[in-house]
Amino acid sequence: FLAAALTDHGITVREVAGRQAAHAAAAALPAGQPWIFCAMRVAGDDGFALCAELLERRPDARVVMLLDSASLGTAVERVHALAGASYLVKPVKRRELRAALLAVGETAPSSPREAPVAASG
Repeated sequence: FLAAALTDHGITVREVAGRQAAHAAAAALPAGQPWIFCAMRVAGDDGFALCAELLERRPDARVVMLLDSASLGTAVERVHALAGASYLVKPVKRRELRAALLAVGETAPSSPREAPVAASG
């Protein structure tokens, strides 16, 4: 759903399902504040740690974490530790996605462009 919703907003999505693939995809994104959407768990790995690594390599990136409602309290604390990151709680609705795009500091794109890494487990 997430990839389709982002595509509807004119964003080209590269879906990845693992640490190495996420690093490769993030490195390949052009400059200009790329988006990184990341789940709490990515192929058995800690999604928060992965996002921290990606932000180290791509400090220009904007991160949106996808959280599970069952562990929301501690997950939100971990999101706040990722400077400038935002979050969405699954299941994500389209209007929530748009609000998250706006909350991270950019209006939703009106023309096609290169965009996020959507890492999921």
